[in-house]
Amino acid sequence: MIKAIIFDYDGVIKNSFPHQQEIYGLIGDACDFYVPEDYQEFRAWYGDRHYEEILTKTAGLDDAGIKVAEGIFRREIAKGKPLIHSGIKEVIEELSHNHQMILVSANYTHELWEKTVKWGIVGCFDHIKGVDSSDTRKPKNEMFQDIFDAWKLRPEQVVSIGDRAMDYLDGKAAGIDNFILASYGWPCNLEKIPANTPIAHSPEEIPAAIETIVNGR
Repeated sequence: MIKAIIFDYDGVIKNSFPHQQEIYGLIGDACDFYVPEDYQEFRAWYGDRHYEEILTKTAGLDDAGIKVAEGIFRREIAKGKPLIHSGIKEVIEELSHNHQMILVSANYTHELWEKTVKWGIVGCFDHIKGVDSSDTRKPKNEMFQDIFDAWKLRPEQVVSIGDRAMDYLDGKAAGIDNFILASYGWPCNLEKIPANTPIAHSPEEIPAAIETIVNGR
């Protein structure tokens, strides 16, 4: 029986990837490397990589260039531009009527509270777990385990929703097999997740994906 739904934040709730394209466009202009202007081309170009790999291997930046890039990152992220994904608020409200709702993210806790209050969904979550400082950052699988202990949950009673392969792998390390890929978020390397993973191409498809898991796929 599924008792709880664990949502990732960045990419699943927060529509952050288009802003990522804008930031990389600014970095490309400042550091003189190519960044696709077309959104779908940018998704394919970015792939399932970490920003350090893009800046060092793809862009070929030296330490000075990386400092410039990181400065642009900090400046643009501080603007708090990304919005909530269209449709996800209504889905979260619907699911909160019948499930324990938990938000787990490697983002800072203060941002999670600030944005969920702003977007009117903070009351839908029974628990919000983020990171208080870089010094206390835990691996996400350990954050899942903390949730299990606090809410007396077993991994098989949980559905985890994420948008990247690392979200699946973190859940798997904590014993979670029930994973839904939110493909509308950040790019994901599909080779790293099981072929029968339910995929939500939009927030509105999440409830049906959960039913697929409940019914045994």
